Amino acid sequence: MTDTTPKIVRVNPFVDMPEINHDVYLNADLSLARGQYEIAMHTNNRHVFSVSVATHYPNIAAGAVASLAVSDRNIAAVGQVVRRSIKIERDSLTEDLDLVAFEGVKR
Repeated sequence: MTDTTPKIVRVNPFVDMPEINHDVYLNADLSLARGQYEIAMHTNNRHVFSVSVATHYPNIAAGAVASLAVSDRNIAAVGQVVRRSIKIERDSLTEDLDLVAFEGVKR
């Protein structure tokens, strides 16, 4: 016969944490200021741009970081490759890269 009596199991906490007594947590103004600071530090804008290059780069894969510079136009860009496509025509081979750059946004 199976015992169907309910059993009570006591579970102890895994970690004994000390009580929080720091001013930053007890003061509503300081807590709000700290929260706004953390949000501002981790906020970013995602900028996606496309680049066509006349050279084929077989080792570039999605996720790689690409740094491009055009010296005669004074343009420099750094971004992460999110898409890559190769165009093959009769007399040319071009590669299109979609790059994403993350820019910090602050108020």
